[in-house]
Amino acid sequence: MCGKLIYLVSFVLAVGLVSNDGGDIASASALVSEDFETGDFGKFPWQHYGGTNWAVASWQSLSGAYSAQAGAIEDDESTTLQVTIDCASGNITFHCKVSSESGFDYLKFYIDGEEQDNWSGDEDWAEESFPVTEGTRTFEWTYSKDSSMAEGDDTAWIDDIVFPVGGTIEPAEIPFKRGVNLTGWFQYISSVRQIQFTKFTKQDLINIKSLGCDVIRLPIDLHLMTNGGPDYTIDPLFYYFLDQIIDWAEELELHLILDNHSSGGPTDPGIGDILVPVWTQMAQHYKDRSTYIYYEVLNEPHEISDTKWNEIQQEVIDAIRAVDQKHTIIVGPAGWNNFNNLKFMPRYRDDNLIYTFHFYDPFVFTHQGAGWPTPSLEPLAGVPFPYDAALMPDCPPELENTWISSNLADYRNTGTPEHVRELIDIAADFKTARNVPLFCGEFGVLMFNSNDEDRIYWYNVVRSYLEEKGIAWTMWDYKGGFGLFEQGTSALFDYDLNIPLVEALGLNAPPQKEFVLMPDVNEFDIYLDYIAPKIIESSNISKGILDYYSQDNPASGDFCIHWTGVDQYNNFSFRFSPVKDLSLLVDRGFAIDFWVRCDSPNAKIGIRFLDTKTDDQNDHPWRMLYTIDRNVAVWDGRWNHLQIPLNEFFEHGSWDNDRWYSPVGAFDWTATERFEIVSEYSDLTGIHFYFDDIRVVNPNPAGRD
Repeated sequence: MCGKLIYLVSFVLAVGLVSNDGGDIASASALVSEDFETGDFGKFPWQHYGGTNWAVASWQSLSGAYSAQAGAIEDDESTTLQVTIDCASGNITFHCKVSSESGFDYLKFYIDGEEQDNWSGDEDWAEESFPVTEGTRTFEWTYSKDSSMAEGDDTAWIDDIVFPVGGTIEPAEIPFKRGVNLTGWFQYISSVRQIQFTKFTKQDLINIKSLGCDVIRLPIDLHLMTNGGPDYTIDPLFYYFLDQIIDWAEELELHLILDNHSSGGPTDPGIGDILVPVWTQMAQHYKDRSTYIYYEVLNEPHEISDTKWNEIQQEVIDAIRAVDQKHTIIVGPAGWNNFNNLKFMPRYRDDNLIYTFHFYDPFVFTHQGAGWPTPSLEPLAGVPFPYDAALMPDCPPELENTWISSNLADYRNTGTPEHVRELIDIAADFKTARNVPLFCGEFGVLMFNSNDEDRIYWYNVVRSYLEEKGIAWTMWDYKGGFGLFEQGTSALFDYDLNIPLVEALGLNAPPQKEFVLMPDVNEFDIYLDYIAPKIIESSNISKGILDYYSQDNPASGDFCIHWTGVDQYNNFSFRFSPVKDLSLLVDRGFAIDFWVRCDSPNAKIGIRFLDTKTDDQNDHPWRMLYTIDRNVAVWDGRWNHLQIPLNEFFEHGSWDNDRWYSPVGAFDWTATERFEIVSEYSDLTGIHFYFDDIRVVNPNPAGRD
């Protein structure tokens, strides 16, 4: 269904009824909420009893501007806020906060006169939920004090109450079901100028849809797509790329989530100063596109309080809605989008949201081999799933007395399908209690140190239970370390899919062929405005500028490559995927053909090919080098057209295992892994190089003048 909108039902459809004692009863035909944003108690027939009445307060609220605060009472007094509602079977949920003398002054909650729970001391906002049976029910919140003393603010607050009222409530639905994260496309770069746009193509989206997927989550390091503070103006080049991807998604009727996957350390409490202008621009640019497009505010906010993050997220929602009322916004909790933090999320002031969470439990299984947690899990390998005492590895010595060793010690309890389902139930219960659409944006197992059969089993357990609970999902990821392809392959769709994993995810498994590397016999492109398909950008740049889309007088087309200010031995690299057999092209006299210009007469760089490193301990990634200097080009700022026969490169040696290996005549043109341009002889401080139209060609054509 094209562009279905997601709505939360948060209105009251009420008529006045008369109770047996003459009071008013609110009756409705949908799930209703009270957030006190009217600024008074007029939305429901609230009653006040006891000492000083409850008040609508503006200085403490979970979301919005207001909450209900207990009246200021004296010792041995109480104050009660009460409402009677005609209910359906379900749960009542609300948030409460208490600041009182612990163990003596309490907030208590009652249903039909029976106490359900109480809170005392210093307790921050938390969501509470209690079962309600069908019928007329009376709900009471009472704050009471003992005979002496006071601590904290000596009061309590409630907010965002949701009543299960009469009538049939349709479960919230999402217009997509399953998909993948298309990682590494707009990530792991320093700026928009280093995006490899051809890393994925329209054909990749066609392939993904053929698997049975209907949604793609596209992680974008969105803040790096701008010129930085204070305005954070988005680079038009980013729109140039993303507009094309959106065209493909709409044509293929694939839902596309624009995931703000901006990386970095802890989430800064001031991040709203970036999110608001960035999302305002995004919404303005895409407000007229189809509803196949979704906005995800921020991936995995962490080390920021739930309360603060919830406030920021509401600000971003409001900023988007100021220009775009059409597109669904995806919102997630703090704590790395953890399912345990869903309960701390408010009921936002918007009815076109999808809530999201991520799932990677048990972490010592899903992330064994990962280098980015602290401490690193790279030494950990062989943790089975499910738990099997006979297969459990010892804790690596360097991980003893860490949270990892503690998790391993408890793995007999956590490493089971039953426990995984219990954790997913936390998210599912949130979905049911709130009646909101819920989406698992990430789940996965790193392949490096895990057993493949165990990994596949985990994916099946998680995927099937998410679907049983009506939770849409996008697995992490497609071609990365958590992905759908066999480890150590070139991730070719027709050759390298991990078919048992595809089947475990309930996807369509296409037939696979055996890949046989054949010698290249034709010319091929490396860079023509874009890096060519089936080539992976793999640069090593410690500083300076590498811009693949410079518009400073390209030799042809729209763009050229600008390279300047880098350290010695830095390079930009084009990795062939799969590797190439160039042996016949070398024998037939083919050449590397490119345009280059420079403004420094004594500048000198290298171009080189590298072969693959095999399992032979005496083998290394050997290099074939050619020097580009004033002997082969004129560095006067004008373009030079160069054509260097492959058979004129000379073997240069290898840097491997943190040491240099002299050449031994072992370079293998039948397994050529990459082509690189390298600052071999000096740094490029103050030196500007430009390159264009890099190809391997048959040298017989005369070339350009």
